[in-house]
Amino acid sequence: REDFIAKRVEPFFHGIALLLPLVTGIVLAVAGYMNPLKVLSGYCYLADYPYGCDSESQTSESSDVYKNDSNHCIRGGSAKLRGTVGSIVVTVFGFVIILSMISIFTKVRSTERRLQNYNGDVVGGNVNGLRHTRATAWRAIFYIGSFFLSFFPMVILQ
Repeated sequence: REDFIAKRVEPFFHGIALLLPLVTGIVLAVAGYMNPLKVLSGYCYLADYPYGCDSESQTSESSDVYKNDSNHCIRGGSAKLRGTVGSIVVTVFGFVIILSMISIFTKVRSTERRLQNYNGDVVGGNVNGLRHTRATAWRAIFYIGSFFLSFFPMVILQ
């Protein structure tokens, strides 16, 4: 079973983790939804261009891509809606990751405690036998932290 997971399931999930953001980013950039953020210069996200334009006020007469009166969007269109949906999706993934890490941590801790009962690793309250639990906890913290460091600024600034 572990070989199946290591050889079949893990590569699939790594592929999704690499390809989904890459393909989504390329498609959104080509479609003109990725534009510079006013709040974070140098960063691009789902935004209207120019900043603060009103995509709702565009009429069929102003559909020319290069035509821009001060209130019409050149690119992005309904990027606010897409950005909000994207932020909600990222937030949901964040909660899924947190719950998954908590689940993995509690499973490792319960397994390690059960093994201690059989091995007698805990003598006089010494908890040196919980090293896998501590390692798992730190990995979970780093995994959750790296996820939120990557996406949290964009979610907040959206």
